[in-house]
Amino acid sequence: MKRQNEPARERAAWKRCIAALLAAVVLLAVTGFGFGKLLRGGAAFDAIDDVRVGDYVQRDIYMILDNFAAGYRGETVNEKYAVVPINGKMVVFCFPARWFESENVILSATKSVLAGESYSLDAYIRVNGTVAALPETVSDELYSWFGENKGWMEQGGLIETVEDYADYLPEVMVRVDMIGSLSAGWVAALSITAAVCVVYALLVLLRIALHGYAPKTEAETEPEAETEPETETEPETETEPEAETEPETETEPETETEPETETEPEAETESETEGEPETETESEPEAEDETPDEDV
Repeated sequence: MKRQNEPARERAAWKRCIAALLAAVVLLAVTGFGFGKLLRGGAAFDAIDDVRVGDYVQRDIYMILDNFAAGYRGETVNEKYAVVPINGKMVVFCFPARWFESENVILSATKSVLAGESYSLDAYIRVNGTVAALPETVSDELYSWFGENKGWMEQGGLIETVEDYADYLPEVMVRVDMIGSLSAGWVAALSITAAVCVVYALLVLLRIALHGYAPKTEAETEPEAETEPETETEPETETEPEAETEPETETEPETETEPETETEPEAETESETEGEPETETESEPEAEDETPDEDV
């Protein structure tokens, strides 16, 4: 007879399986199913006009003109807004804290070239991020920065004569290391958690298919009960008989000399010896009676 799953245990297993799959779907939905984007990387672009808000893009950055704004978490700077020239437009890239050092290297190299101290831009950084709308406060700071610096950019040939700022300043930016509204780190963590939920659900399904929730038979439970005496290691670990030396050290039976020194047997011999004179006294008169006969 084939083993059958116990109905109550099987229903509980199905509930766990469905709950794990639902949790995985919810976690992936929260990330916008961004784990695939994280693995593939962003789509490269040559012009900011070719991308739309929400696109996950990739860009190699050789030049950074300046940092014009910063974001704060408390009193700590946690992001910087940098101006990157791309195909005649001043595109804003928002760098998180982990990119600050690399971003400063590119910025220093760019300033060296613009100052005539260097003639090549050998270093670059490759970033992935999501295209997002430019916040109003950041847009105001960008327009202010552009108004202060457009003169030397026109002289250096970076831009032509400016008639309308909007011709050079797009209304979107690239948020580096962001996939949708979440950071790449959060997307990776939630995606891994979802994968664990899926694996768990598959294991439960496999156990259901193999009748792993069937009730145990007596033959299966008896060996378990028989193994209990084997696992008991108390007799092996107990060192009390060895440590207890009382039987060996007890010398009371040896030192007790009362049985040997008991004088009761001697007293008995005394009684025996006391009886001897009585027999002697009885025999003496007989001897006295015999002697007078001989004389007669």
